[in-house]
Amino acid sequence: MLRKARHIFESADTSLSPTTGPSGAANRLSHSLSVASRSSELDQEFATSPSTTTLECLFRSYSCRFEPYYPNFSAGVLDPMELINSDNKNASCLLLLLILAAGASATPTMEAGYLTNGLTESCRILLTDLTDNDISLWKNPTILRAALLSMNLAAWSGEKWHMDVSKSQSDLYLTMLRRSGLFAYRKNALPEFCGMLGTEVEWKKWKQHESMNRLVYSWVIADQELSLFHDQAPNLAITELTAALPDKDVLWQASSANSWSLALARVHDGTDLSQTRTPPSLYDLFKRLMSRDLLNESRDLTKLQLRLLLHPLQSLVCHLYQCLSCFAGDASSSHAQRLFVQIREVQSILQDWYALCCKRMRSVEEVCPILLSNLVMYHLVCLNTMTHFPDIEALARGEVSQEQFLSTSWARTNSVGSASRIWFHLGQIVRLVRMMPESNRPLWFPAVIYRVALILWMVSTCNNATQSPESAKSLTPFSDSMFAIDNMHPEHTSIQRYLQYSEGTPMLSTRKGVLVSLAVPSDTIMYACEVMKEEDFNTRLAVCIKNRLSHLAQRVKAASA
Repeated sequence: MLRKARHIFESADTSLSPTTGPSGAANRLSHSLSVASRSSELDQEFATSPSTTTLECLFRSYSCRFEPYYPNFSAGVLDPMELINSDNKNASCLLLLLILAAGASATPTMEAGYLTNGLTESCRILLTDLTDNDISLWKNPTILRAALLSMNLAAWSGEKWHMDVSKSQSDLYLTMLRRSGLFAYRKNALPEFCGMLGTEVEWKKWKQHESMNRLVYSWVIADQELSLFHDQAPNLAITELTAALPDKDVLWQASSANSWSLALARVHDGTDLSQTRTPPSLYDLFKRLMSRDLLNESRDLTKLQLRLLLHPLQSLVCHLYQCLSCFAGDASSSHAQRLFVQIREVQSILQDWYALCCKRMRSVEEVCPILLSNLVMYHLVCLNTMTHFPDIEALARGEVSQEQFLSTSWARTNSVGSASRIWFHLGQIVRLVRMMPESNRPLWFPAVIYRVALILWMVSTCNNATQSPESAKSLTPFSDSMFAIDNMHPEHTSIQRYLQYSEGTPMLSTRKGVLVSLAVPSDTIMYACEVMKEEDFNTRLAVCIKNRLSHLAQRVKAASA
């Protein structure tokens, strides 16, 4: 299989940028795969290789959907031939096969689905064979990159077998990463080369050092994503994350030694480069966030650093809610009250994070997919400080009664949050999802809408059950002060007045301008389904989620009839 892959890639002499790629790439890929499928029907005895056009579309799809979030290739350039000619050809071909699978994963055709699932399973077996037969490969960066891509594809495939396997494989892969020694803090030793070797050698040395740091923290990002959507604490502890953080993106994106050297001088303002070349670790950066020192620093954090800071914050939230579970049904106890104080402190730190993110956004003129995904993750972590999603799922499945839920989980929610704040975060998530270009959409976005749907339904159900004066006032339908909470910037006057003074009536809205009331539980679920339809969510995972939400909406309607 690896020899055949090598033959395939020898015809693909293309270098691609993750931020480029025509909007019609997915359509061309769909057409190319369909043609390949019809060709294979003419001759069942021979497996036809994808055409050069198909390969190019797959590479571009990978570059847009994966490379911005898990950077592997400096300057945004993916050269298949350079990978093929590396020292470990088996590992390189394995990574290229997974890149093909990743490129096809977001293409809504049967042929693309077959290609993705087949390559994902084949590569998982090949990866296991390689690492079992040679333990030294556990330290190989190409193997670790392949493992990261394999785990991501399986986790968001929508296939139960792959999703279940990804949970167990992630523990093994993280063990590989820990034993690789990449978590250790390594200072960049480039200054000792000054005056002895040329800029070209320095640049190559820096890229090698930087790629290791970006590999480590790509795993940290994946660990946070998987733990959040599986409602578990992250596997990696903040005390482990002592590797140097990735440097400025302008250095990583440099296409030549000269441009890198000029960018390096700009980044460090002409100061002594030997003192400023190595960034701090995430462990050190998080300590500065907790002590509020980051708010007073003049330099902006990078987009990747902002995202990584959410990892330990999520760990804090998970730990506190695990402690709160010991006092279920006793939210008024002194122990629970102390935990609520700590949760409010985490909420305050999250507000500091948001202030740092806003500071970074002011320097970005265009819509940035990385910042959008950062903000989506931020709102999800904020929601986790006020809600416990496993309890919501248990309520939706009928495993707990409404009365039991109101006395436990909903009581905790009212102690550290409110319906208005939850609606605010949910509305912002939908707004950000709509802003994300389809070609840059992460594979986990359908799972975001699933959480939005269930939390909307839960709050609507609990509000109707408790009939609090605040909720009755804020949800009076068809009043003159209605506003679309999912279609406004967080600084909009209507949202600010609602959050501060409970003025106005929040509503949900479709792209066609139809307003949906937050007071009808079944309507909130159907609204989420409509969002997925409007935004063209059509991966295998998205289809499964839409079916599940449709069944839930039918059950809710039948129960209320």
